[in-house]
Amino acid sequence: MKKIIMTLMALAIFTGTSHAVPIFSTSSDAEKIDIEPTKTETVKNAPKLKLNNDYFAPKAEKAETNSSQYGEIQNNSYRSAITNLDGAQVELREQLMDYKAKYTEAKTRYAAVKEECRTYKKQIKATEKKMKNIEKTKKQIAKNIQQL
Repeated sequence: MKKIIMTLMALAIFTGTSHAVPIFSTSSDAEKIDIEPTKTETVKNAPKLKLNNDYFAPKAEKAETNSSQYGEIQNNSYRSAITNLDGAQVELREQLMDYKAKYTEAKTRYAAVKEECRTYKKQIKATEKKMKNIEKTKKQIAKNIQQL
């Protein structure tokens, strides 16, 4: 059960980190970030627009690639989560089988001990009965001796 919960938490963390925005940054991170916008020289060097729609086709494919890559990453995360859950389920099944085997063994021992107790109880009663008979016989012999 703990493994399942931990797996789900890990899945939530991993899928959440892909959308996370850093909130805190150290001074060394702040030095690396260029806050001022750069001049765009790419506009001057941009190719001229074509009249047909061929110019826009590569951009659409790029966007699809990025979204498909994101989808693949997300699918891989879900697949790994499912795999982890399957592993946890297998472990739980093994534990269940162990507990059932131990329960059956304990129940068998309990039945054996219970039967053993019944047997000893019968033997105790039989022995007590024999002792009573011996006491009774001793009293009769002592009574016969007194009569002589």
